[in-house]
Amino acid sequence: MLSPKAPICPCAAPLPPQPQALPLALRLGRACIKILGSHVLTLLREPDKPSASTMVNWTAEEKQLITGLWAKVNVAECGAEALARLLIVYPWTQRFFASFGNMSSPTAILGNPMVRAHGKKVLTSFGEAIKNLDSIKKCFAQLSKLHCDKLHVDPENFRLLGDILIVVLAANYGKDFSPACQAAWQKMVRVVAHALAHDRGEAAHHRPLGQGQRGRVRRRGSGQVSTALARWVSSGQVGTALARWVQLWPGGYSCGQVDTALGTCWAALQETGNHGSADVTVLLIVYPWTQRFFASFGNLSSPTAVLGNPKVQAHGKKVLTSFGEAVKNLDSIKNTFSQLSELHCDKLHVDPENFRLLGDILVVVLAAHFGKEFTPDCQAAWQKLVRVVAHALARKYH
Repeated sequence: MLSPKAPICPCAAPLPPQPQALPLALRLGRACIKILGSHVLTLLREPDKPSASTMVNWTAEEKQLITGLWAKVNVAECGAEALARLLIVYPWTQRFFASFGNMSSPTAILGNPMVRAHGKKVLTSFGEAIKNLDSIKKCFAQLSKLHCDKLHVDPENFRLLGDILIVVLAANYGKDFSPACQAAWQKMVRVVAHALAHDRGEAAHHRPLGQGQRGRVRRRGSGQVSTALARWVSSGQVGTALARWVQLWPGGYSCGQVDTALGTCWAALQETGNHGSADVTVLLIVYPWTQRFFASFGNLSSPTAVLGNPKVQAHGKKVLTSFGEAVKNLDSIKNTFSQLSELHCDKLHVDPENFRLLGDILVVVLAAHFGKEFTPDCQAAWQKLVRVVAHALARKYH
């Protein structure tokens, strides 16, 4: 048992000197345990094992998909949007931009000229990575030292920026942002994030990348969002329910902001006539290791096969229908998913990380489908929702 009087790290006073081994009664926070685990993994790594950034292999198709889409990207506009979304959706990242002036609201951030200028600069550096796909680590060596030694940036922010860029690309180039294209780009932003975090020993935080990868790589997809969503609840109901629910999150958006952000997107969903299941379809394409849970679904040998598989379509609708139950019961999401959580944990033995991946896929499907309507406000609200659902599904694992 942990002693109730044991110090809480990292701020508690140190234990007095002990003549014997230190007691194990330490109350460690989750963040401290994560950091400790990362350092243990670093120590256990084989000394001659190449890092993730040196293990990446790019296929000719991946290179073509990355460079082909990049040729269409408006660096100034997409760069500004990406950085603005990062600062709005993840407001704690604003601490690194204190000199940028007014960032008191999403409107202020979107209109901030310093944000726009720096966003262009950031995305230009991504362009250098695209020109040097086989030497990304060297390309970002100086930036890595700057962010590590001088700016002391949490390397997690590099991953968040990459994820935001995927959303921006989906929102601006939805038709061109196919599952295969999204997979290639997600691989690229993960490698860039790793290269930027190189001096932090970030290799311990991410599994190796490359062909046959099974790491915790966020990949997202595009396509038509399932309009089984439209049957769940009216836009007014979801706006009101989410407004009540968001009060549980101190520092979050106001009720009116959430109603607007979610209500607009929900109303648009009601007007569409498709009944696709792009979220599950893209999950299986972009994260191919998830296919192991669907061995009975028949042919999943290629993106085309997955996209045309009727069992995938049917199960995708089923998954989103269960998500709709969460939307209708926002004040009791854990109870709503208790049986599904038990099923996936005890019987199917599904890696709970897959719940997060599915939520991320849904966010980008929405971005690809609604484009500019999927504003930073809307994205922030939806990402909160999919995180809560993922946590509820994974509850049985804790």
